[in-house]
Amino acid sequence: MANDAGSGLLLAHPGTGSFVLEVARALHEAGLLERFATTLVDRPDAAWRRALAAVPFAGPRADSELRRRRVPSWLLARSATFPLPELARVLASRLDRSGSIAHRVWEMSEPAFDRWVARHQLDGVRGVYGYEHAALHMFRQARRRGLFVALDLPAPAQEHVARIFERELARWPALSSPYTQKLAEQRWLRAAAVREQIELASCVIANSEPTLRSYVEQGYAMSHAIAIPLAAPQAIDER
Repeated sequence: MANDAGSGLLLAHPGTGSFVLEVARALHEAGLLERFATTLVDRPDAAWRRALAAVPFAGPRADSELRRRRVPSWLLARSATFPLPELARVLASRLDRSGSIAHRVWEMSEPAFDRWVARHQLDGVRGVYGYEHAALHMFRQARRRGLFVALDLPAPAQEHVARIFERELARWPALSSPYTQKLAEQRWLRAAAVREQIELASCVIANSEPTLRSYVEQGYAMSHAIAIPLAAPQAIDER
């Protein structure tokens, strides 16, 4: 892939977790990162940031929340943000102790982020790098444009996870609730979307061999997949 001006990759993810930042660093060091699309990042020097931190009572909590979304300066300079969905999710998580409302907001916010990326962030890039559940619209649009498409799988297959939870809930029925039942239904629905993403992808990158194997065991076509343990923790010894 040539590294001409405007020919790098768009990395898109709603969050700024370590697994995302390590991919960003790898692409940056290889000269392949054109832009990073996300929801919310901390901008320490912005006037709104300083004003928010000074608000009585809410300021310290907001400051703590934003610090969790701090990114390196080289990545901040390449960041495009769509903060409204993430702000809504954070607010819901603070108000909803059960987690059901926050989860519902998350369900709506990820597709909203995905559509924003597909509509507004694909110009000037040669390819896209996205993640399950937050890249289907982006992948479809990228394919229409003839762009390279990379899918990152940071967790085992939904069907694999669903069966683990089914076994555990059968053993411990007291853990079952309307919320856990809703999550179980969604895992099977999400599996269909991930299957389409895998079919659309030019290449698939799993975060570990067990993750890759979980998809193979569920019958996914993974001939274009490879395991790369970016941001993996240090191995635990036998002790």
